[in-house]
Amino acid sequence: MSEKIQEQGIVVESSDGLATVSVIRTGSCEACNARIICKDSGEENPRVIAQDPLGVRPGDRVRISIPGRSILLATLWLYGIPLALLLLGIALGAKLFVRNPELYGSLLGIGFCTLYYLIVRIVSKSDRRRQRNIPLIERIL
Repeated sequence: MSEKIQEQGIVVESSDGLATVSVIRTGSCEACNARIICKDSGEENPRVIAQDPLGVRPGDRVRISIPGRSILLATLWLYGIPLALLLLGIALGAKLFVRNPELYGSLLGIGFCTLYYLIVRIVSKSDRRRQRNIPLIERIL
């Protein structure tokens, strides 16, 4: 997967090798499948945190990118694995519980998902893992 999603934005703030970038919406936003997420953020131009190897300053117009592989992996981690855990919990509940297997299976599946999200939250706190999966400022425009 060598695809990259590239967007332009304006640097809002920068420090310690990271920059907050206000992404400029374009006409291609209407064709994007993730437009619902951006529009629901309530901001006209959503902000993202990006790696800053160039030493940008507030007000700089930049191009940011993120590899398609990172987006695919994030989708798997946030949706695919929890769905599998939910289904596993329902199936185990049907096998383990005689009374109300649907109820207890659903609760077991929700418990698995909750535990998974708690573990992901704790693991994602490390800076090393986070910086590998955030957008990168490619160049100043």
